[in-house]
Amino acid sequence: MIHTRMQDVDTAVIILNWNNADDTLRCLRSVLKAAAQKPVNIVIIDNGSEDDSLCRIRDYLNTRNISHQVFSRIAGQFRIVQEQDATAVTLLLNNENLGFAKAFNSGVAFLNPESFKWIMLLNNDTELHPDCLVNLIGMADRVPQVDVWAPVITYYQHPELIWDVGGSLKFWGVRTFPGRKKRRKSFPGHGFKERTFLTGCALLIRSEIFVTYGYLTEDFFFGEEDFWLSKLLQKHRRKMAVCWEAEIRHKVAISIRKVSPDSIVPLVYIHNLNRLVNMKSWLSPGVYSIWKYFYLPYVTFFLWWKKWIPVRQLLRFVLYLARDSTTKRIVTREDFLGAKDLFL
Repeated sequence: MIHTRMQDVDTAVIILNWNNADDTLRCLRSVLKAAAQKPVNIVIIDNGSEDDSLCRIRDYLNTRNISHQVFSRIAGQFRIVQEQDATAVTLLLNNENLGFAKAFNSGVAFLNPESFKWIMLLNNDTELHPDCLVNLIGMADRVPQVDVWAPVITYYQHPELIWDVGGSLKFWGVRTFPGRKKRRKSFPGHGFKERTFLTGCALLIRSEIFVTYGYLTEDFFFGEEDFWLSKLLQKHRRKMAVCWEAEIRHKVAISIRKVSPDSIVPLVYIHNLNRLVNMKSWLSPGVYSIWKYFYLPYVTFFLWWKKWIPVRQLLRFVLYLARDSTTKRIVTREDFLGAKDLFL
């Protein structure tokens, strides 16, 4: 495996693309602009796109004379396809959709976390403010007791409103979102706030975390990796925080909607199945049985109250959830793609 690194750069930014060149190119442009103030190593992972997004990304890099290298994943290893002397961007081709966490992990392994101080995971439907990287990494370097950081995340179409500023993990398997849909100006513009939960949309992670504890869990094809990471850090008393001085905008795209655009039910099912399977790994069997005994009624009531699941499907939904969470220890791509067929 070949590892690449720009000279005197201690931070890498990984952007995931899947069938969405418009978002990825918008994100890339914002990262390149932000990198003018804080140089970073940029990696784009194409996660098995089935449209023309790969060609569009490569055309963008070529026509703008952005130096780059291209690697293709063959037999589990990235092998070079195109190389230039200076590398501003590295393009990794996974050739199939590995899922969110596994694709990100492939980028971390390619970079070699021991070669960088910080690695940033960035959803491709985000756009950085020009001073985001310099402020975020600057804060991270000044506050060494925090290992994972997130910027303030606002809605793309309504940047005056907060989408996420981190939150808290609760024992009963939920997380809080104290900033959701509140006005940006109601939160500080300087400093930071410690959190016990940060969304995976945009995370700046100290590379030592990967070296010490390993990469993100690959037990879940879509989602839950941020909850798992937050639990891991909480267990080992490692700190997370949101930086008030760094900001991005997020389009809040939901990948499963591409698979099941007509119903929210599969999304809700996968989310809850992920959580049930995940908590099984953190709790003892006895405690997990008690927790699950209370969690399933809670989910049933919540879904009924929110009217997210039609009443005619609710009982079947909970029965499937109870069955699958008992038999499964991972949630695979087949589970993700097949969720839409459970409630036809």
